[in-house]
Amino acid sequence: MLIFFIFLFSLATFASGLVVSFATLLLVRALMAAAEGPVIPLVQSTLLDESSVKRRGLNMGVVQSASSLLGGALAPIIVIGLAIAFDWRTAFYVIAIPGFIVGLILWKYMREPRTTAENTAKPTKKEYLQIFKTRNIWLGMIMMTCNMMWLTTLMAFIPTFLANMTDNTDGINSILLAVLGFMMFVGQMVGPAVSDKVGRKPVLYVSSFIAIFLPIAITIFYNNFTLLLISMAFFALGNAYQPLLIAIIPGESVPRIFAASAISAIILVGEAIGATAGPIFGGILADQFSLFAPFWVVAGAGIIAFLCSFGMKETAPVKTRVDSDDKASIVS
Repeated sequence: MLIFFIFLFSLATFASGLVVSFATLLLVRALMAAAEGPVIPLVQSTLLDESSVKRRGLNMGVVQSASSLLGGALAPIIVIGLAIAFDWRTAFYVIAIPGFIVGLILWKYMREPRTTAENTAKPTKKEYLQIFKTRNIWLGMIMMTCNMMWLTTLMAFIPTFLANMTDNTDGINSILLAVLGFMMFVGQMVGPAVSDKVGRKPVLYVSSFIAIFLPIAITIFYNNFTLLLISMAFFALGNAYQPLLIAIIPGESVPRIFAASAISAIILVGEAIGATAGPIFGGILADQFSLFAPFWVVAGAGIIAFLCSFGMKETAPVKTRVDSDDKASIVS
């Protein structure tokens, strides 16, 4: 299924360069979204099955952070460059090529995840519904909604805020945004790796707490480039908990056969509610008050996510195994 969706996404990307009307463009882009949606859950559930318990967080964090770096940061630069150098249709044709190449590589070399007795039995509807009764899943949906509200509102309004509220040149603001994006990438890669050693919950607590102060620092230090740069670089590391929410914790909280479903559910709720409502609510507040107002939404979402983290159950093998060993020693 993963290879099918990658080819479908690449085909839709290529077809975007062939459209002749807004209606066909809308249809093709909808097809792209439908093909893209299952990729992360399928990739992460495969990594969950194939990774050793000591490297699970590292492997899944690298994939999540790489998708943010390549898809969120580098891809727009490349696409715009191609469109300027050639035209927008050519840009779509060219960026479709890597997708076809990746699909062919996976087709030739990727193997099916290890098959166990746990994930060969056909699940029932009742078992599927049990996913949503798992505390880490429904609480993860709340946290993911807050995280997406935090992220999308921040990224939607910070360019406008910097352009209108500071005397910075476009070049300076580009540096600030680049540092912000890069440090988020670093956090998403390092945080899950650290959680392999110390547990998921400590990383969840610390990073979600740090994330609260990013919007606050921006609104305080916006006229001081040095302090703003330092604070943005540090507090951007707070998004380290996103890969834990998206894939690692939900994948470890349910039987392996339900991992992709659990990951998909959390992403769906976070994107549909948080990523949609955050910028809309922030825009309303900005119109009613000022450009400082959307950052209230960002900070509020961060606070709720931090408080919810205390309800999450530990899932890291290094911690759950230790807990089991401790209980066994007490009984004996």
